[in-house]
Amino acid sequence: MAISVLGPARPTPIEWMDRLPPDRQVLLLEALGADPQGRSFKTRILSALEIDPAHPETIAGVQMLRAAGVLTEAEADALLVS
Repeated sequence: MAISVLGPARPTPIEWMDRLPPDRQVLLLEALGADPQGRSFKTRILSALEIDPAHPETIAGVQMLRAAGVLTEAEADALLVS
């Protein structure tokens, strides 16, 4: 992993989503479009230049998906690795 003078490099949205298999990516995106809170999270993720897995909004969004049964515990953990 490259280290910049500002700290560790963060994944782009594509790199972040690629932590999941393609079929799980589709399921995640479909689930995010199902309710207003999910759509807001999806919009922020897809419009970001980079994803900070340690950011409170990222953690909350992933936890929301885990609680809804969209992500397994292992998949949620993979998305939250810095």
